[in-house]
Amino acid sequence: MADQPQREDRARAGTRTAQDIGPPARPAPDGDGEAFAMTDVIYEVVQHDGGWAYCSNGVYSETFSTHDEALAAARRVAAEHQIGGRTREISYQDADGKWHREVAQGDDRPEAEVKDDGD
Repeated sequence: MADQPQREDRARAGTRTAQDIGPPARPAPDGDGEAFAMTDVIYEVVQHDGGWAYCSNGVYSETFSTHDEALAAARRVAAEHQIGGRTREISYQDADGKWHREVAQGDDRPEAEVKDDGD
């Protein structure tokens, strides 16, 4: 987790990269071994900080000078968010400071969409 301090700095500054923005962590499988459904991710194009940005879960992207630039970036990030990867073991720390390990399935990706009410 070498990037964690940089992510925390960006979060405090209110700017995060596309890799930082995404759905909250998925709950662990229930007692029957069935995984919960993945949450959909919505990127909304909005006016922000004197320009345009896309937003997901209250987290804003960098500011773009035009609506079209922000819309294109949101569409790119939404498409990238749905690309599967390799199945890997991951570790993460919960709000209580306890570390957990689990296997993240590379093909377990949320549906992502872009919401744009126009300029």
